Amino acid sequence: MLLFNQNNHSHQGVLTYLEENHEFDSNPKINSDITLLVGYINIGFDSETKKATQIWGFHHNFNWINKKLNQPLFSRGEIKLDIEIAPGDSKKVKEATNWHTFYDSANGWIKFGNDLDTSKTHNIEFFTNTVMSIDNDRRIAALWLKPEFK
Repeated sequence: MLLFNQNNHSHQGVLTYLEENHEFDSNPKINSDITLLVGYINIGFDSETKKATQIWGFHHNFNWINKKLNQPLFSRGEIKLDIEIAPGDSKKVKEATNWHTFYDSANGWIKFGNDLDTSKTHNIEFFTNTVMSIDNDRRIAALWLKPEFK
């Protein structure tokens, strides 16, 4: 489903969490006319390149679990969809309904994902402070986010 390239290229910008609205936002806005929906978080992809661009969407913080998180080792790079999907379409990641959100207030990292050990995943930063963990079956296993809180 996902391909990745650890080529040191990623989109640069600012990831924020708007506490009043309980949502993530990425700036600048980048063409994202295909989305993968994980919970209520959208992962945007450009339909022409199939590359991941940014994230945005609602993610309430009432059930975040405070936990010490060790930031995963990650590489900057590109993530591409490896499925047929038309511009304007969205695909829901069904596994995400069982995911939990962990937050480390000491280092600012948020992990939304399964319990898979990150040493067993490929961790790619495709937008500033936005890391996707991809398992060996080429599926998304987690999002690691370090937003500015506003």
